[in-house]
Amino acid sequence: MRHSMEICYRIWNDDTGDHIAVTDDADGLGLFEIRQHDDQGKIMSRITLSKEELPLIISALQKKLEE
Repeated sequence: MRHSMEICYRIWNDDTGDHIAVTDDADGLGLFEIRQHDDQGKIMSRITLSKEELPLIISALQKKLEE
């Protein structure tokens, strides 16, 4: 029997219950996912990134924030 563990970070909108989840991809392909969930937990949008793309996204977001 095989087991695995997933670590997920969630950013909650405390007023609405919506949240963003940052986690590994569900298929175990070594990718990262950023998912937007509504207040019922339904996935509204999803972005899947490779390990090479993730630092570029972080950098782009930081630069956008500084504008």
